[in-house]
Amino acid sequence: DCIRAIQLDPKFTKAYFRAAKCQLYLGNLDDALEQLKNAEKHSSKSITDQHTAVQQEMAVIHTIQKHIKAYHDDLANDKMASALHHIERAMTVVDPSLSGTGLDSSVSEIDTARLDKLPVKWRIWRGEALIGCGDIDEACQQSMAILRKDNRQPDALYLRAKAMHLLDSHPTTTVMQYLQQCLAFDPDHKKAFSLRKHIKNLENIKNEGNDCFKQGNYDDALTAYQKYLDQDTNGAIIRAKVFSNRATVYSKLSLWEECLSDCQSSLDILDKTCFPTVYLRQADALMKSEKYEEAVRAYEMASTIKPEDREIKSAIRNAKKALEISKRKDYYKILGLQRSASDSEIKKAYRKMALLHHPDKQVGLSDQEREVAETKFKECQEAYEVLSDPRKKQLFDAGHNVDGSSASAGGPSMDDIFAQFGQSRGGFSQFGGSPFGGSHFGGSSFGNGFSQFADEDDFDPFQQRGHSGHYHRW
Repeated sequence: DCIRAIQLDPKFTKAYFRAAKCQLYLGNLDDALEQLKNAEKHSSKSITDQHTAVQQEMAVIHTIQKHIKAYHDDLANDKMASALHHIERAMTVVDPSLSGTGLDSSVSEIDTARLDKLPVKWRIWRGEALIGCGDIDEACQQSMAILRKDNRQPDALYLRAKAMHLLDSHPTTTVMQYLQQCLAFDPDHKKAFSLRKHIKNLENIKNEGNDCFKQGNYDDALTAYQKYLDQDTNGAIIRAKVFSNRATVYSKLSLWEECLSDCQSSLDILDKTCFPTVYLRQADALMKSEKYEEAVRAYEMASTIKPEDREIKSAIRNAKKALEISKRKDYYKILGLQRSASDSEIKKAYRKMALLHHPDKQVGLSDQEREVAETKFKECQEAYEVLSDPRKKQLFDAGHNVDGSSASAGGPSMDDIFAQFGQSRGGFSQFGGSPFGGSHFGGSSFGNGFSQFADEDDFDPFQQRGHSGHYHRW
């Protein structure tokens, strides 16, 4: 549409700007620059704002180009962490809101789920860098995010297959199916051809070693496993498993030093490949689901793989603290309040909940229902005892154990509750009328003090007391 608009009006500057933005989001930086140059050529010399805008947009494109070039240079020199930094910096230049959105469990600084509008090839490059940094699970997430939008994207199919192979998370047949799909949509995809051949070869060698081990031919098994390790220098979890298999062979041969060395090599790979990512992601979801005990276990599993990781240690402390807090009564929740509730909101909520659960209002209920109501009423008293006291509330909010159970001993009467807020239950005094009493609460048959039923439009005082017949509302 932009190109058509330019054809109709070559001096339509806005169309050039919009075309440049389209090219930017497609990842075509040279074409984006060309459109901006055309905008500058056709912009009015007398309008300074247009010229300034063109220069600013060009500066953005040049910055992105520098990061893209740095990414490819780092990739060629096997500087994966730096490569990941530069491709993600290019992304944040386009969308600054991405900065700092990465998960704690990932080496990435941005959130994979928020990259849908950015160029697909940039996201593929990011996936390659993530694999190089050992964050294979996040690379998997990246490929899946692309495939959900376009399940025929060859590079994403290849990236997915590579990540699955390195994680050894799926059968080899599944990995090969992804590579076959990739080649079906792009028959000249050289990386897919190479990976398919590589996996076939490795699978044959691994099976040879496993067969020799099962037959007790330990020397032949060692030879096969060594051959595998020599050829799969970039492997991840699957390479760690082969080291573990070879360690088992060494143990059978009583070669303990060699066994220990292979065990350590396997653990080192797990440490470098961000294997705790799955546990950390699980723990994060459990924390947000308020399943704190399970979250602590997940964090501790991650810690066994990365025992020196300070962030994981900090996460364990936070999870344990949350677990401790969850085991005590949540006085805000008891009163149906948010933690940001004001003093007046606390008073209002307490009055409402205390009246709702007061024993005087539980007429006609079963013993079990009355017992539940009584428990809730006492909890309301405890909650108000703590939250209405500034010092106790401050300690409670800070995570300290504050006991308000003394407030629930005996419990106030309905009159006491109204008196706390300077109100009378009798008659209509709060509505400006005379203070008639209520027969059910110690007064005459006129009025029962509507204040406790202010929010109960359908309350029927006669039916509540077992009366029947017609009546007029007051």
